[in-house]
Amino acid sequence: MKTARLLKPAENELVEAMFYYENQAEGPGCEFIDRINEAVVRIEKNPEAYPVTWNAVRRSLVRQFPLAFLYKIVPGELIILALMHLKRHPSYWIGR
Repeated sequence: MKTARLLKPAENELVEAMFYYENQAEGPGCEFIDRINEAVVRIEKNPEAYPVTWNAVRRSLVRQFPLAFLYKIVPGELIILALMHLKRHPSYWIGR
């Protein structure tokens, strides 16, 4: 099993999303963290199960949230390029 590593921009997106969901009226912050962890574990266990979207970058959806991890498989690890909001311009992360 390969280990996932978040690039700094993806880490920043994760923190931003975490603050956003923690501050919602119903406070789904804990559920958000659970779904993020589940998504990362799914990627690490079976990285090739998710579709290639662009230039060997794969996309794995985060259940119950409008987010997806974009990642590349490289020797020895998985590099998470972005935690993309699905309503955002789809190519903003290119160049990471």
